[in-house]
Amino acid sequence: MDAVIRYWAFLSYSHVDRRAAERLHRALETYRIPQRLVGRHGPAGTVPARLTPIFRDRDELAASDQLGHAVREALAASAAMIVLCSRASARSRWVDAEVSAFERGYPDRRVLCVLLDGGPDDGDGHARLPPALRARFDGSAGLEDTAPVAVDLGDGGDGWRLGVQKLVASLAGLPLDQLVQRDAHRRHRRMAWLAAASFALALAFGTMAVFALRARDDARQQRAQAEGLVEFMLVDLRKKLEPVGRLDVLDAVGVRALRYYDSQDLASLDADALGRRARALHLVGEISDNRGDFASAGRAFDQAAASTGELLRRTPDDPQRLYEHAQSVFWLAMLQRERGQLGEAERGLRDYVALVARQVRLEPGKVDWRRESGYADSNIGTVLLDQGRADDSIQWFAASLRKARAVAESQHDTSDWLDYAQELSWLASARLAAGQLAAARGEREREIALYRRLLVQEPGNHQTEERLLYALRFLAEQHLVEGDLDATTSALDEADALAARLLALEPDNTGWIKSSAHLALVRTQVLRARGDAGATAQLALARGRIDGLLARDPDNFLWRRDLLAPAQLLAAAMAKDRVQAADLLAIALHELETLHARTPHDRRVRSLLAQAQSASGDARLQAGDAAAARRAWLRGLSLLPSAPATLEPDSRSIRAGLLARTGDQAAARADLAVLRRIDFRDPGHVTPADSGGRALADPAIATALARRTP
Repeated sequence: MDAVIRYWAFLSYSHVDRRAAERLHRALETYRIPQRLVGRHGPAGTVPARLTPIFRDRDELAASDQLGHAVREALAASAAMIVLCSRASARSRWVDAEVSAFERGYPDRRVLCVLLDGGPDDGDGHARLPPALRARFDGSAGLEDTAPVAVDLGDGGDGWRLGVQKLVASLAGLPLDQLVQRDAHRRHRRMAWLAAASFALALAFGTMAVFALRARDDARQQRAQAEGLVEFMLVDLRKKLEPVGRLDVLDAVGVRALRYYDSQDLASLDADALGRRARALHLVGEISDNRGDFASAGRAFDQAAASTGELLRRTPDDPQRLYEHAQSVFWLAMLQRERGQLGEAERGLRDYVALVARQVRLEPGKVDWRRESGYADSNIGTVLLDQGRADDSIQWFAASLRKARAVAESQHDTSDWLDYAQELSWLASARLAAGQLAAARGEREREIALYRRLLVQEPGNHQTEERLLYALRFLAEQHLVEGDLDATTSALDEADALAARLLALEPDNTGWIKSSAHLALVRTQVLRARGDAGATAQLALARGRIDGLLARDPDNFLWRRDLLAPAQLLAAAMAKDRVQAADLLAIALHELETLHARTPHDRRVRSLLAQAQSASGDARLQAGDAAAARRAWLRGLSLLPSAPATLEPDSRSIRAGLLARTGDQAAARADLAVLRRIDFRDPGHVTPADSGGRALADPAIATALARRTP
C-alpha cells in the first residue's frame, strides 16, 4: 500500500449490524493469504500475508450529521471501503454520510458492498443500499471504474467462505479463481493430514477414501468455481459497464453461459448448483432484456425457470423454493409485458400470484411472504392497466393496498410505509385512468400526506423525498386534468423546489432529472393555457433536460415516450407559422412511428400517435388535400380502442376530435358527454363555453357540440 494509506479498508455499518461487522472484521484481518500468492505484485501493490489493519468505526453519527475528525482521517487513510448493506444501514444517516464522503473525496478507490439479508433488488427496489450507492446498482452513476463488488452473505447467496474470499481477492488485487483454488488446496492438505493422523490403523482404506472424496469434491468444486466466476463476472462487470452504455461487452459472456447451462442435466445437479444456475441465468436475462435482446432474455429466463422448477419439484412444499420459482415466473411475465404480449403477461402474473399464495398458506406468519403477496397483486393491476382495463386494475391495487397497510402497521418500518404509499400511487393512477377524478385526487393527497408525516419522523430521508417529488408531479398533472391552473402551479412550485434540492445533492440522478423535465413540460402547458409568452422558454428548459438524458442513453424507450414525444408535439402546437409547425410535426410523427413499431401495443404511444395524426390531418386539410387529411384522421382512430370502457379521459378527448372530423358526430358527442360527466377540464383539450357545457379546443369538436341529431 502507499505510504499515506494505513488501512486496507474502512468498514462502514449500522450499529444494528454490529455483530456481523465484528465477525467480518475479524475474518478479514485473520485471513491468511496462501503462501504461493504472497509477494506478488498486482493492482493493489504487493500482496501481503494478511490484510491488517482494517478500520472499523464504533461510533454513531451525531445530530449534526457531520463526520468526526478521526473518521475523516481514517477515510483518507483507507485504500477501499466495505459497506454492510441491510435495511438498517439503508436508513442510517451515518453510513450514507461515510459513503458519500469517501466517494466524493476518493473517487478512484473501490467501494465494496456486502449484502447481509438479501440482494440489491430484494423487496422495494434497492431497499438495502444506502442512498449514496443506489445509483451504482441502477446504472445511473456514470462512473467507469468503481462499480461495487456485491458480496451476498445471506441464505442463497455466496455464503460466508466465498464471500470473504471475494472481499480478500478484491482488496489484495488477486484473481478470485487463484485465491479460491489455493485456499481449497490448503484446506485439502490440512484435512488429509488430520485424516491420516486419526485413521492411521486403516491407512490403506483411508487413503482410498480420501482420494475418492477429493476427486469428487474437486469435480464439484471446479464446477462451482466456474459457475461462481460466471455469476461474479456478470454482477461486477455489469455494474462497471452499464453506466457507460457498454453492456454489449457482456454479449459473449451471456452466449457462452447459455451454451454451458444448455448442456447440463438438471437431474444430476444438487440444490446449490441449481441455485447458482438460476441466479446466473436471471442475470443474463436481465442484461439481455436491458439491451433489448428479447430472444436471449427469453432463453435465459426459460432456463432459470427450469432450474427453479426442478428445485420446487424436489421439495414442492418448501416456501423458499416456491419463492425462487415465483421470481422466475415473474421475470418471464415481465419480459412478455415489455414485448407487448399483455395477455400472456397477465397469465404469467396470475401463475406468480398462485405461487405466492401457496407460500403464504404454508407460512402465514412470515412477513416476507405477505409483502410478496402484495407485490403480486400490484403487478397484476399494472398489466391490467397496461391493457386499458382500469376498472379491473383498481380491484387488484385496492387488495395490494390492504395487504401493504397490514404489513406496515405490524412492522412499523419506514420501508413498509413507503410500500403502502406506492400502492396508493398506483391506485390513484388507475382511478384517474378510469375517469374517477375526485377519487384519484383523494388517493394522491393521502399518499402525499403520508410522505410528509414520514419526513417529520425522518427529516432528510432522500428516498421519501424522492417519492414525494414524484407524487407532487402526479398531483400537478391531476390538477391540470381538472382545469385548476392555480392548484397545478402550486404543486409544480413545491415539486420544483424539491427537485432542485435533490439535484444539488446528486446532479447525475436520472430519476430526478426525468421528474424535473416532466415538471417543465406540465408548466409549459399551464403557461400556454394562460397565454403566457414564458411557455416557449419553459419548453426550451424541458428540452434541455430531455436532451441531457438522451445523451446518456439514446435508446431509452420510456424517456422517448414520456418526455421527448410529448415535447415534440407541444413544440409543433406552439410553432409560430404553418411551415415551422409542419416541420416540427413531421419530426414528432417520425419519433412516434418509430416507438410504435418497437412496441405496437403500448397504449400511451398509440394515444400520442393518434393525437399527432389528428394534427397531421388538420395540416393536410389546410393545404387543400382533403383526402390525405381523412386518411390521417382514420389512421388516428384505428390506433385507439373502439370499446368506450377502455378509454382514458385524454384518449377519449382525442377520439372525440377524430370522430367529429370524420363525420361521426353522434359518437363524438357521446364521448364528450362522458368527459362532461367526469368533469374533465384539461386546458390542452377543453375551453370554457356557455352555460350549456364546454367545447373541446379544436373547431371540429366545437362544431360537433353545436349540432343536434334526431
